[in-house]
Amino acid sequence: MKKLFSVVLAIVILVFILSMKPRLDSCNAEPQPRPSITFIVGEDKPGNNYFTQAEEYFTWNERDKTDKIVKTCRSLGDIITHLNDTANRDKISWGTVNVVLHGNVWTGLSMDITQGGHRATPKRLVQSVLLKSYPDVFSQSMDSCTQLNFYGCGIGKNPMVVQSLNKIFTNDQGVRPELFISPDYVVFSSTNHTSSPMMLRANYWPYIFKRGYQPSLGSIAQELKKTYPTKEVNWKEALEREEMTEEERSFNQSFHIPVVHTVLYDDANARPDVDTEEEKQAWIAEQDALLEKISAVGISQDKFTWTIHKIRYTHSDGTVEPAIKAIGMATILCVLEARDY
Repeated sequence: MKKLFSVVLAIVILVFILSMKPRLDSCNAEPQPRPSITFIVGEDKPGNNYFTQAEEYFTWNERDKTDKIVKTCRSLGDIITHLNDTANRDKISWGTVNVVLHGNVWTGLSMDITQGGHRATPKRLVQSVLLKSYPDVFSQSMDSCTQLNFYGCGIGKNPMVVQSLNKIFTNDQGVRPELFISPDYVVFSSTNHTSSPMMLRANYWPYIFKRGYQPSLGSIAQELKKTYPTKEVNWKEALEREEMTEEERSFNQSFHIPVVHTVLYDDANARPDVDTEEEKQAWIAEQDALLEKISAVGISQDKFTWTIHKIRYTHSDGTVEPAIKAIGMATILCVLEARDY
């Protein structure tokens, strides 16, 4: 019954968001072009230059370069506040606003909704809309003449993300900007023939497995060929390339999807044993809240590698309680095929 209620609630929330329509606004010709801005939301890890190349692209590309690059905002709330404050101070309205971030269709945006708050997962974004837990967008800052672009891998394929961002960025007069949320992978790539990186979009086909238990490339290629029989992709060759080349635009990237859950106990002796695989699976099966987290991600439980330990959980006030902490990790291996924007 509880699972049925959760499903019904999710449908009701989604229908509620889909039903929200802002007022229409017309865009009149303006004598001066509006300023543009790009937010770089994140920092590169060793071996990855996604944000570095994105900054270079939006600094130098003749078509898409913006007047300003901002690298200090790490939440949707920070971005809204920055846009509002600058618009109010400089008496301007924004033309193009780009947000470059990591993300995916399963877990949403790799950024917080507000500073120090919840991460912008699909479920948390919906809750944020219902609770209105974000700052208003001022009508002076953004309106229907503003082009707002979110560049993150596949985030535009999640309807909860799309409809939530539509609502969050609707201004205080009920008018929303022209919103683009990338449904494809976003790739920034340099070649010998260009003075600055190119921005490309890429089709992607995921293969999901338990972290640490990757099958052979041949097995993955066969499974992808079976799953996507109409796609003309050399799966084996794409799985052997981790970067796009000038000759070959099919390659692969992988990342991990975590699910973390902690259960507190009144007494240390009340915690069940979680030493064997059977004990771990039995414990997981009894945790409704954990199963709901797994369901929200949209990846089956058996695709996660589970690390489950007894711990002492420390609260913000310094008090300590016995607990069990579970961390599940799934790996997403995506074959990509890049094409021009």
